[in-house]
Amino acid sequence: VQDCLVEWQESLDVRVGALEGYAIAPVTEIGPSAREWASSPRLALRATVPAPSCEISVAGREPDIRATVVSAVSLGEDRAAARGFITYEVRFAPANTFRFILPKGTGGAVRFDEGGIRERTMRETGQGDEWTVVSQDAILGAFTLNIDWIMPFKPGGAPVRAPEIRIPGASSQRGFVLL
Repeated sequence: VQDCLVEWQESLDVRVGALEGYAIAPVTEIGPSAREWASSPRLALRATVPAPSCEISVAGREPDIRATVVSAVSLGEDRAAARGFITYEVRFAPANTFRFILPKGTGGAVRFDEGGIRERTMRETGQGDEWTVVSQDAILGAFTLNIDWIMPFKPGGAPVRAPEIRIPGASSQRGFVLL
């Protein structure tokens, strides 16, 4: 009996094609000696004929980016300052381009803590000021941006609105506002 164990990294999309002379078997049925070569098998194949064959297609997966945003507003007698802390969590495949949208009009007033940033650009859109940040290296795991800007504020004037930071293209986003 010929057994075949297949293991792969989570970042790969693996699909089994034509099985000729193999049957899918529970991984637990394959002997422990075979697991010396494949310590974390995800697929076990058991031969049913003397010369089996199998097609396995492998493709890279697209990055899955999740974001956590914390916005903080600090009020003084003559100004309001906003600060944003954005943590992108990149899974499955590396990414180096990250986007976020700030309220309209913040544009050139935004300052970045520069760690790990190669390039940053801003364009005005109907949704707000959209920033694109390119990291120096491709990221798999966490990438954090710290940004701040001065908000329009005059005591007794219009109310101060907590800044909304949106993350386009993220599979999920959660946010918090600190005052």
